[in-house]
Amino acid sequence: MRKISDISQLLGVDRDLIKAWILEFSEHFSETARPSSGLTRHFTEEDTRLLALINEYWENKPDLVNIHAVINSGEQNAKRFTEFVQLNTPIFQEVPSDIDETWTHGVLLSSMYVRPMIEVARSYKYAADELTKEALSFQEPHLLDYPIFFTYRHALELYLKIVLDDQAQALKIGHNLGRLIQAAEAKLDGKANVWVVNRLREFNEIDPSSDLFRYADRAPEHRQYDDTWVDLCQLKSVMDRLCDEFETHIMQQ
Repeated sequence: MRKISDISQLLGVDRDLIKAWILEFSEHFSETARPSSGLTRHFTEEDTRLLALINEYWENKPDLVNIHAVINSGEQNAKRFTEFVQLNTPIFQEVPSDIDETWTHGVLLSSMYVRPMIEVARSYKYAADELTKEALSFQEPHLLDYPIFFTYRHALELYLKIVLDDQAQALKIGHNLGRLIQAAEAKLDGKANVWVVNRLREFNEIDPSSDLFRYADRAPEHRQYDDTWVDLCQLKSVMDRLCDEFETHIMQQ
């Protein structure tokens, strides 16, 4: 929520004028915007949209009847006012006091909770799957190719670090996929799935340090081919199998 000083700065108007607006249009404001005497005013997103509308229609001799009519029509919910509030709101905010289970339009990040790496690995795999689905739905899949490759590769990196189960060693290795593969193979003591290892090495050959598809600061180089073709449908099938193998191993640990 915003305080009156925030609203004053945002709209570029005097606090006393804001108070006058609240008095004139009080029935449209939240209780926190018109609290009892001695309490601090706090403005919700709806209050802020309403104030932005009033400010837009305010003139030297404002037509109060017209402004009331415009508010009653719900124009404060128009896209331009919603966008104005969103663009002038911090991305990382204090948790709203009225948040509940119906708030499905955002996520809660807690400083008291470290998300399990397995959940993060699965989320990257899911994100890459959705990108692949989108890329296959139109005629220019190259528009999403680098995000797809990077996101799938990062999912594999996370799965390898879960198998390694050594945070200090994983931190030391960083994004080096080849070293992660070697460390995971050593951890499994000769029991690594050969097909999985070979597929992982393919990713390592094309992008060993997780920077090629993030930064595009060099051309992709393959040890055998000048140009390389990637079938996205096949890639999705391979990734499904790879991640299933990781999931099976992790569940058996």
